[in-house]
Amino acid sequence: MTTETRFGLRLRHLRLERGYSQEKLAELAGLSTDSISNLERGQNVPGLDTVEALRAAFALPIGDFLDYLGHSPAPDPARQRLEDSLLRASRALDLPVLEVAVAQVEALGRLVNKK
Repeated sequence: MTTETRFGLRLRHLRLERGYSQEKLAELAGLSTDSISNLERGQNVPGLDTVEALRAAFALPIGDFLDYLGHSPAPDPARQRLEDSLLRASRALDLPVLEVAVAQVEALGRLVNKK
């Protein structure tokens, strides 16, 4: 499978997961519906500006958006929804409070992984 095909599948997965039509995603990203369709079918290679516009439309960190390289299966929708909520909530925090929140989440992770 080509990189373009994997990117297209990831794009389609994210779009459907959020309940967006191709038209809605195109509007959010400032692209044409044809561009979204071509990207999802692996017909076009997106430039960096397009990748950034799509990433911003999904409000995802770039690493999460580009997680199409076949490392893991598609994310669990419930988990993805919670991770997205956590990310959105973190954006409202001041830097010192955010540092505490990150430390708490990391501590929870270590606690759970000990068991």
